[in-house]
Parts: sequence; C-alpha cells; structure tokens
Amino acid sequence: MSKPLKLAIAVNDPTFAQSYMRRVGAALGRRIEGETVVSLPALRARLRSANLPPLVLVDCALHGLGAPEGLAALHHDRPEARLVALVETLDGVVEAESARAGARATLDRAGCPRHAGRVLEIVSAGSSYMSADALMTIGDSVDQASHALVRKARVQAEAQTISEPLTEREATILAHIRTGATNRAIGDVLGVDENRVKIHVRAIFRKIGAKNRTEAALKATTLLLLPAPGAAAVPASIVATPELRAIA
Repeated sequence: MSKPLKLAIAVNDPTFAQSYMRRVGAALGRRIEGETVVSLPALRARLRSANLPPLVLVDCALHGLGAPEGLAALHHDRPEARLVALVETLDGVVEAESARAGARATLDRAGCPRHAGRVLEIVSAGSSYMSADALMTIGDSVDQASHALVRKARVQAEAQTISEPLTEREATILAHIRTGATNRAIGDVLGVDENRVKIHVRAIFRKIGAKNRTEAALKATTLLLLPAPGAAAVPASIVATPELRAIA
C-alpha cells in the first residue's frame, strides 16, 4: 500500500480543504494526510517551523496573500518549501506567474482530481511541474539573447523529423524530463523501477537525437511537434500524458 501523501493546505474555507483532499485522495487511491491552515499569519508561522510539511498548497485567494507577490514572499521566507499554488482560473499566464514567484506547480481549484494528485506526487518527489502553455509563456518573456536561442532551436527543429515515433510511455517520461524530474522521481510516479526508466531515457535520446536531458527538454517543445516519417503529426497535447492529463 502506498505511503500517505502528507501536506499542509492554506485556504480561507477549511471545509473546502477537507473536500479537496478527499477528492484527490480518492482519485489517486492513496490516503492524504493534511493539515489545514486558515490564515496568512498561521501559514507563515507554519513555514518557519522546524517540521516543514513535504508539500504546502496555498490558495491564492487566501486573505492578505496578494498573489503572486505573496507567493514570492513565502518562497523568500522558506526557499526549500515545496509550494503549490491553487487558483480559481488556470491558464498559461497565471501558471507562469506562480512559477516565477516560487511555486513548484499550479493547480485549478476545480480541476481534475487525478491530475492534481499526480502533480502533487511529482512535487512531493522533489520535482516541479509546468504545462506546455506556461512554458511557452515563459519562453515568450525571456531576455533577447535567450529568446534568440529559442528561435534558433525552433528553426533547426523545422528541418528535422523524429527518426522513430515515441511510444506512449516514452512520451510520458519525456514530459517528466522536461519538468526536471530525475529518473528515480519519474519511476516513483509511474510505479516502475529506476533502471527501467533509464532504458526508456536512452531510447528517447536516440530517437530524438538528444545528447542530454537539457537538450531533450528543449526538443520536447519543438521537434516533437513535427511529424515523424510516414506518421501523422504529433499534437501539442503530447505533453498531456495519460498519467498527468496536463493542460497543453
């Protein structure tokens, strides 16, 4: 049986917190042990405590928070805290703003419970999660030099195709690689051995012509949007893996 997923959730309404944890836990088939914090001062005090929760969900509507500035202040106070933002309406811009403020991931309050649970597992394992929309938003706002590099990579990708289509599992693992997840973290989320993940990673590198994880992450948003020889175009929603149902 899976270990409980432990977290703290800061919200205005404790009833919502309990309901949210029940729905996510049921969707994951995993017990969630959560403590509810109902004020900003209490949240700050909790973050200052020695026993930091593995995950800290912060409702951006929390009284007095003033997100994203408030999230940034919390991150500044305790950089190692694994903050996850809860928002009323999720889109690429909101998600990118939360990430810049220090959130490891951003979730829609009314979003898919299974997706939320998978993202929380990724963050709990020490990684971060970001949708394709947010990555593109951040890419559009980088400094001029970095933006030129992104454009160059995209131009180069347009002249390339994938030598061999990725399997569904390989596409899933590549989506995790793009978030910065380690092989062990990916294995924990997918329920497979770390060595099995390494085998898939080597196959991914070979198929897309990547030399390392950084290059593979870049190609995940460029090369994989092009068709493989004799195959239909891979849709942008390839990053919306079966396990994550990411918003692409």
